[in-house]
Amino acid sequence: MSFRRRAGFLLATVGRRTEAAWGGFLRSRGMTNAEFAALAVLVDGSASQVELARQLAIDARNAGATVGRLRERGWLSSEADTADRRRVVLTLTPEGRRAWDGLQSELRGSHSDYFSVLDETERTELERLLNKLNDAHVGHG
Repeated sequence: MSFRRRAGFLLATVGRRTEAAWGGFLRSRGMTNAEFAALAVLVDGSASQVELARQLAIDARNAGATVGRLRERGWLSSEADTADRRRVVLTLTPEGRRAWDGLQSELRGSHSDYFSVLDETERTELERLLNKLNDAHVGHG
């Protein structure tokens, strides 16, 4: 089998294409991939900047710029953790939640266009396998 048909190469190639498609969509709405990804993590609940960076598979120092931009937009708040004052907890604001919710129907449409060559069963299986890989490697990168 050709190297170009193997999982690692294909994941990298499809990943670049997907990121480019999503990036263009998000840029047209004044948002970066990093900002969207941070919102996607925080919509599920509060997190520290270190936890956010781990979920995004980036260095915690690099998450600071994204956090700053989201804070400037009024989309997230930060407060010291009551149990550990050194830890800062990031939380979506109501305005951040509205921004997230406002993107969802558009994002589903964009997602459907990119993955339209797959039927529902294939998309579900692809998502199951990608989640399995991702879950196994969160924090190892």
